[in-house]
Amino acid sequence: MAVYKPGSREDDKAFVRAANLRDKAEAGNIKPLQAAAEAGDAYAQSDFGMILLGKANDAYNRGDLNMRDEFGAQSAKWMMKAAEQGYYVAIGQMAFYYQLGVGVQQDLYQAKAWYQKLVDIEAQYPDFFSDIRATAAKNGRNEPTARQKLQEVQNQINAQEAAKPKIDMAELAQKADAGDAQAQLDLGFAYFQGDGVPQDYAKAAQWFTKAAEQGNIIAQNNMGALYDSGKGVPKDMTKAVAWYTKAADGGNEDAQNTLGNCYRDGDGVPQDYAKAAALFQKAADKGNGKATNSLGTMYHEGKGVPQDNEKALALWQKAVEQGNATANYNLGVIYLDGDGVPQDYQKSLSYLEKALSQGIADAQEPLNEAREKLAAQQKAAAAPAKLLSIICAVVFGLIGLISGGFFGLIILAVIGIFAGSFVGKKFNTQIMASPLGKFFDKK
Repeated sequence: MAVYKPGSREDDKAFVRAANLRDKAEAGNIKPLQAAAEAGDAYAQSDFGMILLGKANDAYNRGDLNMRDEFGAQSAKWMMKAAEQGYYVAIGQMAFYYQLGVGVQQDLYQAKAWYQKLVDIEAQYPDFFSDIRATAAKNGRNEPTARQKLQEVQNQINAQEAAKPKIDMAELAQKADAGDAQAQLDLGFAYFQGDGVPQDYAKAAQWFTKAAEQGNIIAQNNMGALYDSGKGVPKDMTKAVAWYTKAADGGNEDAQNTLGNCYRDGDGVPQDYAKAAALFQKAADKGNGKATNSLGTMYHEGKGVPQDNEKALALWQKAVEQGNATANYNLGVIYLDGDGVPQDYQKSLSYLEKALSQGIADAQEPLNEAREKLAAQQKAAAAPAKLLSIICAVVFGLIGLISGGFFGLIILAVIGIFAGSFVGKKFNTQIMASPLGKFFDKK
């Protein structure tokens, strides 16, 4: 979808349409907003990112740092999609994210680059952004200009550069030229991040390659990632897999997990579930939450390993402890469906709520189903107690009426109500499992 000129009628309409979807998402129905974002609507992508950012803040306030980080990363992913389409709101947000390290590695140089883009946009449409600041002022908020924000980041960069020990780039380059693998890796990172030198992915790739060829597993994994993404080198999954393999063989857990994904999906290599599972196992043994979750799925589906629901359950639970959002979703779905575990709507509800709060929008639909089924189950569970209360009240009341008249009826009827309710609740499981259970289910 196109990004429109700031302040134009088309821009206003797209903004309002996305805002309406955002209101629905805040009310609990996130699917329409997610669908619009996935369809490429930059306005929806930006608002979806803001919804996720809000949930990250909620997680932080609860003290759940794993959920905050997971949710923040999801927010940054969607905001980046919108920013890359040129949407001015998302451009400002990405600058802010990089400035503070929200959902991304803090990078003041990236923040500076994004703020510069916003400065250029504000220069093109000064009246529109002046109106925004005037409205903010009326509401008691001071909205700095993009140029002021850019200067703020530049001041941070200057302070940061002044405070950190100076890297002698000439000395680092000299060591790298002399064949020092660590210096080659460090120089590669310097060029990749634009730290002390202009950012240059091609030069980063050159130095990472030199370090990787000397057996540095971090550099080998980095080269895999560069060939995978096409940064600094032409995108080439065959070469990416080759470097990931070297790093994985050397024990790099990130490479083991990524290479496992390649073999599972047949991306750059022939699909091989057994190799994928073996690689996920190696990375999981090192505490990699993504690999732990993927290995749980392999056991659940019996791909590359014997099908084993108990192992799948244990691995997903471990992945949850490691902060993996997808594992929460997987557990929620299997408890909802009774897939390899006893059906438990309460557990399903708990896991799916966590998954949704961590940014897994697909959790919304099964979550709604879990809520409905849990409510129906609780209603059915209350039926035996209610019916037995009525029956006991009638029986005890008749006995009371015969033996003690009107007051006997009242007293024993009340006793009957409590007795019936107690028996119904106490033996609810046995009643629902008996032929009478079918009667209550129909109710």
